[in-house]
Amino acid sequence: MELKDSFIQTMSEVMPIFRVKPHFKCEEEAETQFLVSADQINVLNSFSHAFQGNILFGFSKALTLKIVSNVKGATVPAIDDESQNTIGEIATLAVNVAMSKFKAINSIYISPPVCIRGENVISMISRVKTTKLFFQVEGDSDLISIAYYIEPGLG
Repeated sequence: MELKDSFIQTMSEVMPIFRVKPHFKCEEEAETQFLVSADQINVLNSFSHAFQGNILFGFSKALTLKIVSNVKGATVPAIDDESQNTIGEIATLAVNVAMSKFKAINSIYISPPVCIRGENVISMISRVKTTKLFFQVEGDSDLISIAYYIEPGLG
């Protein structure tokens, strides 16, 4: 299974657990693209060993609050450290599931999530050939983005 297909399947399986139903919308791929996100909440996971690369999730603040509120079972009014950790762990769960579908989970090390948040913040990780997937959230105007770069590793 290709990594793109792994993410598409994973998002449709994992996110409904948190009462969010994303549907694959489109893909962007360009040789000169940066691994970058301008979303308000970003979660970065790096991985190494048999494969190496980065995966960057992007969420709007409103969607992050919705997901975290669903997890907590109560309205979360603002993004705090606990909310940031929660969305980071959800993204990491999706990475782990997608990588297991990609048949790479036993041959890579996945870093803990790094959360980057803020208004008018652009997260640029590297200048590499990047694939970016967009998922439309059912009943919402928000998108979830997943930008990734992967190559054979040294392990």
